[in-house]
Amino acid sequence: MPFNRLQQVFAIFPVITIPKTESRDEIKKEFKDFCILYKLANLVPPEPKLINEEETNGETLTVEAQMHSILDRVIRLNATLMAQNQTKIVSDTQNYLNAEAILKPESPATKLFEGIGKEKLTKLIAAYKEITGEGSHAKAISAATGYPFKQTQPLPIRRQIASLADEAWQIAATTSNLANKIEQNRTEARRQLAFSILGRGYTTVNTDITKPDAVIPPISAKNIPWADSKDRDDTCKDADDSENTASDALVTDMLCTCSVKHSAG
Repeated sequence: MPFNRLQQVFAIFPVITIPKTESRDEIKKEFKDFCILYKLANLVPPEPKLINEEETNGETLTVEAQMHSILDRVIRLNATLMAQNQTKIVSDTQNYLNAEAILKPESPATKLFEGIGKEKLTKLIAAYKEITGEGSHAKAISAATGYPFKQTQPLPIRRQIASLADEAWQIAATTSNLANKIEQNRTEARRQLAFSILGRGYTTVNTDITKPDAVIPPISAKNIPWADSKDRDDTCKDADDSENTASDALVTDMLCTCSVKHSAG
């Protein structure tokens, strides 16, 4: 064969083989992309947490729980500043069993807690019991403030602390609303990702998929991998959207595209 003819053959050869190489590379890339998506669907979306400052064992809390922990501390501080006639009422469990009894319209104690709702008063009563007990909160409050105070001792910050408690309540409520929205977004993001990968029908019957903190259960082997009773072509045909299996989703495409259509067998 003349040299020029040989050059032409070798010049054409790469052109003929490149498409096959590119096709294999594309299949490999597609397979990796499928795997990445599948792993993402099985991840539990992380929720930001903070170190609990009141603990020494490194315990972490969600932002919402941390805010409510701060609120509890402010309420305990507010409880130390209750007037003597108020503390007598919350200590009188025989006549005033709970916040609801204190706030009854006919109750003579109602005016002493005017403007305080049932939820806030319930928390305040619980806080008062904590700071007057023998637990860790009582000791911490006593060490930090010198509580119990003498009733003759002027308490000019009583109104300011009460205002601080109200602000803490509002911030805690806002934090809870934000936490609920974050939870909804985490759930919806995972739901949509699971829909795109595992199929809407399969995802609907596996409720753990829509729980942000639950690991997605293993996919049923009903059609993936295909059973001996199933033909490959039958398994890899276009699935009905109403099927409650993963066979109508990308996870099947991964197997059928990469393992069947491009396999030697």
